[in-house]
Amino acid sequence: MKAKLESGKQYSLTDLFGGERRVIIPDLQRDYCWGDQNHGANKTELVSGFLSNLIDLFKSDRNRDHQLGMIYAYENPVDHIHLCDGQQRITTLYLFLGMLYRYVDNEEGKSIQNFLMSDFERTDDREPHLQYAIRESTLYFLSDLVYEFFFNSELIEVEAIKNAKWYFADYNQDPTIQSMLNALALMEDIIRNITNHRDLANFLLERIKFFYFDMVNRQHGEEMFVVINTTGEPLTPTENLKPILVNAVEEENQQKEASDIWEKWEKWFWLNRLDGEHEADAGLNQFLIWYWQIKLRQESDWSQGKKENLKPQKLFKERPVRKNEDENSEFSVISESDWEKARSIKEVDKYFEQYTILNSYIKVENFRKVLNFERTKPNSLRNFSSNQAQDIIVPMFEFMVRFPEEDQDHWYFFRRLRKNYYDGNEWEDRNQNYVDWRHILEIIGKSEDSDSVLKYEKGTEDLKKIPNVRSNISRWYNHEAKRKERLIESGHRVKVEAWEDHQDFMGDLSLLFEVDDVADRSDIDEILRLEDYYRNYTNTIDLLRNQYNGEDISKRKLSNLFRLFRLFSGCSKVGHISRVSWEIEGVLFSKIKNREHFNNAKFKELCSSRNLEKYSETYIIEKLNEWNLLSLDENNYSVERYIKAWLTLKVFRAVKENEVLAYYDGNDTGVAAYIDMKRNLLIKETSFSLQNSMCGFAVKNGRGGESYVRYTDDIHWQKNSIIDTPFCGIERKDDLRTISSLEENRKEIDQIIDYIYSYELCCN
Repeated sequence: MKAKLESGKQYSLTDLFGGERRVIIPDLQRDYCWGDQNHGANKTELVSGFLSNLIDLFKSDRNRDHQLGMIYAYENPVDHIHLCDGQQRITTLYLFLGMLYRYVDNEEGKSIQNFLMSDFERTDDREPHLQYAIRESTLYFLSDLVYEFFFNSELIEVEAIKNAKWYFADYNQDPTIQSMLNALALMEDIIRNITNHRDLANFLLERIKFFYFDMVNRQHGEEMFVVINTTGEPLTPTENLKPILVNAVEEENQQKEASDIWEKWEKWFWLNRLDGEHEADAGLNQFLIWYWQIKLRQESDWSQGKKENLKPQKLFKERPVRKNEDENSEFSVISESDWEKARSIKEVDKYFEQYTILNSYIKVENFRKVLNFERTKPNSLRNFSSNQAQDIIVPMFEFMVRFPEEDQDHWYFFRRLRKNYYDGNEWEDRNQNYVDWRHILEIIGKSEDSDSVLKYEKGTEDLKKIPNVRSNISRWYNHEAKRKERLIESGHRVKVEAWEDHQDFMGDLSLLFEVDDVADRSDIDEILRLEDYYRNYTNTIDLLRNQYNGEDISKRKLSNLFRLFRLFSGCSKVGHISRVSWEIEGVLFSKIKNREHFNNAKFKELCSSRNLEKYSETYIIEKLNEWNLLSLDENNYSVERYIKAWLTLKVFRAVKENEVLAYYDGNDTGVAAYIDMKRNLLIKETSFSLQNSMCGFAVKNGRGGESYVRYTDDIHWQKNSIIDTPFCGIERKDDLRTISSLEENRKEIDQIIDYIYSYELCCN
């Protein structure tokens, strides 16, 4: 006999079904129904989704415990656990363990078998560890199912159960049995795609945990059953908030209004719940956390030096005060009057109304374009990452509550927050302009109207100091913001916003303004100058990003030249490649992975030029002469010089032939070569030269694997547009290469060099 289960502790399936313990579904319970296809708007069963989630946990994090909610029960007598809530989950897991047992051999499955039915019962009355006391037919069926089907491997398919000798016609009238059969058929399909059945079973038995709440006796259990089945679920933390908020309203006639407000919230969050959620609780709880973050100007709580989420239920009951003065304590003391206002259901409802409006905003195309995040495109406020929520959602709530009627300024403020988010989270070069969300809340609180928020430039002396948060308020309405505002007020909002929405800018137009600072274009109107710079930016960066391969000769040429310009100007650099041997170096030649060009003076000059091709050509040839790259030999070799020389020849050959040089950049390893120049030779017995060498693409090493430089295949060998192949005459197989073939290769290289310095190229 095991020790009695203790209320408030976590238990695994091993604890519930081990030894002689029985889990009993008492007659007060409803039928098992998760196998029925009648749940939700799509009329589907719940078994597949439930088990799929568990299998995903097993695949991703099998060595950690996973909490699967609470079960309400009472134990009488000892080792007889009567479930008041948790029946559907426990039954589904029990049936699934039985199905898994059928796919393991006897020795491996011994541990699983003991949790389905004890050794003693297998030779006695055959009572399983899970017993249904709802009706006798269910009780007998489950006993036979375990002994005759789970333990008997001769009966293969679930659909054959109804033809078994032990299956009685009365079972067809039992809704629990029919739902179980549906569930077993679903499980049969799921299990066919699983290979490690025993490990999955052990994971479910040992790592899936439940909080146990002791109802003491049947009377309390029946009372809880009524509560659960009135609401459909046990009381959740947010549901426990309802009486706190409603009872805080002193006037009895206003309590009905408060109760209606709560029901409005629950209904909305129920209708807008995420996939896989079966209640409104998670969405409502998240909203209330954001609400308290606004009221406290605080992200989290701290308990014994550990960071924790704010707890709305606690905050509505007790006024938060600073616990200690250590550096980790973010808690700001809130006054009694501010707290009383914050815990008012009508005050919360003001934020809820704006929550629903903001949630509708992000479904509109214009807002979705602004939220064109690289990794997520949220269609619900709850799809935002934690940083996106802090920097965008939370300040938007406060702004919309303060200025609810100013819809157009909502749009403008939303765009400003998007830029601020990128300043602080995506772009290190812009971090100095980031303003913490808590300080933005302070700005909103100190501003008389919405326009004052957007143009706030007062000092920090009259704002609340927030521990451990750098004050950057002076950067909120800086020179860049003022210049944009001036352009907008001159009637150019549409153009400015279109520029801001470029995926590299996301609200930040500093590059265009910096280009204007280095340009000699004072004879042209400002907006026209900026239009030219933006056009030059997209005609270079986007041309490369989109890998242009059309028929436009000018764009083909620029596609080739701009890649070489980036390398020569330092926007892309030759160096060590992540996860590749230090014997190899390379450069990402055809990919743009970050904003290194934003701080590059030559790129800014390029954007200000009137002829992108000519500027690129002139600069490249100037650097070729300065570095003497095309006279590369053993005496002046370095990997950087070699890769630059190689790509110069490849680029200008493609230009000469009116081809687009291939955009392939390896497996994000880039064009690569060995530091030891001899390892790049085509014929090892001869000396290094451009005609007797070749660049390729680095291959990353795996676990214990070797890094090396790889060259192209037979199909692409010696094609003009391919980077990792010789120019002419060289055979792909080492043993077929000859000294005469090197001479043929040299002649082709000389022709390319002559073309580079030709009058035709330099003057076009």
